[in-house]
Amino acid sequence: MLPISIAAALQAEFPQLHSPELVQRLSAEATAKSLAEGEILSHPGTYLTAIPLVLSGSLKVLRQSEEGHDLFLYYLTPGQTCAMALSCCGSAAPSELLLVAEEATEVVLVPVQLFDALMSYPDWKQFVAMTYAQRFHELLGTIDSIAFQKMDVRLADYLETKARQLRTRTLTQTHQEIATELGTSREVISRLLKQMEKTNQLRLHRNRLELL
Repeated sequence: MLPISIAAALQAEFPQLHSPELVQRLSAEATAKSLAEGEILSHPGTYLTAIPLVLSGSLKVLRQSEEGHDLFLYYLTPGQTCAMALSCCGSAAPSELLLVAEEATEVVLVPVQLFDALMSYPDWKQFVAMTYAQRFHELLGTIDSIAFQKMDVRLADYLETKARQLRTRTLTQTHQEIATELGTSREVISRLLKQMEKTNQLRLHRNRLELL
């Protein structure tokens, strides 16, 4: 169910956007939208029509290769937005990321036409700067993980992050889906999951696993 008003939703999840003039403008020109699990909000190569502000649920951000392979980068959670969306809207460039609803998710969509005007509000400008800084550090962490961590460590971190995000210890994912998001093969993931089961870190079931 969508929030009663965008103003109330912003006050609850984005308290840093506090100036009455900014909230009034967003309430008047932004729209609220519900996304089903798995629904795609942005494809690579397409131009964004709106900046998503996450109210509930989560969006999964992936980098997609020319061959169509996906690499998981990070989640967008309530109170957050996508730095790449801000960048693309500010420079009128196409998206370079895939945004997918990890679960049932509610967002406020801010039209790209508002981007330049919103930068005149100090609280919005600070929010954009903080978003860039946060995502930069998260991307550095992703790069460090790919470059310096072994796949077994990356897999364990990935599973724990997903479990925290979905607030469950039982994940319904195939080995191929995990392998795709970690940029490796299904055989490697299957072997590592079996090793984790032997050391009592998880239990494997058909198309799902239980973290212990």
